[in-house]
Amino acid sequence: MKSQKLSIKLALGFGVLILITVSLGLTAIWNMRNGARAAADISTAGVPEVTMIGDIERSTRLLMYEIRGYGLNEDPAFFSRGQQHLANLKKSLAAAQEAGTQNPGLANLKAAAQEFSARVADYEKLVQQTATATAAIKVDREALNAAAKLLMEKLGGFATTQQQALQREAAAGTAPEKLAERATKLELIDQLNHTTYKFRLGVWRAQAERNARALAELDAVFPQVTAIIGKLRPITRDPANIEQLEGVQTASDSYRQTLASLIQHWQERDAIAEKRTQVATAALADVLQLAQNSFGKISTDTADTTRDLRVSATVVAIGLIVAFCIGPSSRGFSHAPSPSPFKPSPIPSPLARNPSRQPPDRSPPPASL
Repeated sequence: MKSQKLSIKLALGFGVLILITVSLGLTAIWNMRNGARAAADISTAGVPEVTMIGDIERSTRLLMYEIRGYGLNEDPAFFSRGQQHLANLKKSLAAAQEAGTQNPGLANLKAAAQEFSARVADYEKLVQQTATATAAIKVDREALNAAAKLLMEKLGGFATTQQQALQREAAAGTAPEKLAERATKLELIDQLNHTTYKFRLGVWRAQAERNARALAELDAVFPQVTAIIGKLRPITRDPANIEQLEGVQTASDSYRQTLASLIQHWQERDAIAEKRTQVATAALADVLQLAQNSFGKISTDTADTTRDLRVSATVVAIGLIVAFCIGPSSRGFSHAPSPSPFKPSPIPSPLARNPSRQPPDRSPPPASL
């Protein structure tokens, strides 16, 4: 009976130890597998996704910078560098789509890259429209320069002939009425010079300040030129002077028309730049949101891995402590102490308890001397 109880205790102790060991092993395996899975997701999906998103964002920002610079100063070098960044951006998007096709964990990146590619296509069209508007503005400027050159040539020739005629008439003693008329012509020419310089300088300043509104306001100056020429026509009789005066009017009208074309192309380019900025800003916001989601997933996977490892360590530690506590008890069961041998105490004899009842001495008497 005692042997059966002892075997049960031994089996129970070793069973508990085996159960603890199996539990520890399963817990460690489970948590380690979870940690390995999270680490694999980070290495095969998280890190590549963040890397490719970073490439897309960097190319996008560089592209926006170069094209904006091209729109501001019209330097072809900015446009050329922008095209290079655009090509790099397309390569990054193609690589992201390819990676999403090969790796199911990058499906979100693939979808985002496809959507972003559509935005890039829109942006590229706007860039080409910007280049077209800039080229048109360049043509308008060349036409303005040609009109201004003709204007100043005709106006300068007219003024020179009037000054020479005034000197001749003054030396010849011409009638005061003729001299007064010549002086009036010179005064009107001076007003005409002042007016033409006013709108020419205004056009230059408005372009330097990138103020399309100021360009449009200059249109009010040209009627003043026509009004001054209208005052000169009745008192201009020399065919050469009349031709010069008509040349001034023609050059002024051409300048005005070209300025209107410049204003139109300028406003178109500004509208294109606004659309281009909206498209690029929206696309960049999508990239930043995708990057934030990717970083959040990596952070979550890292936190889960850390938690699993911490739980594994805690469970293993607790299991070892419990096993350490149960182990000695099991060894105690297998080495139970044997009962001590029974040693009955001596029972005193009745004589010892009552000395008065001692038996008589039957030893032989001593020999007599």
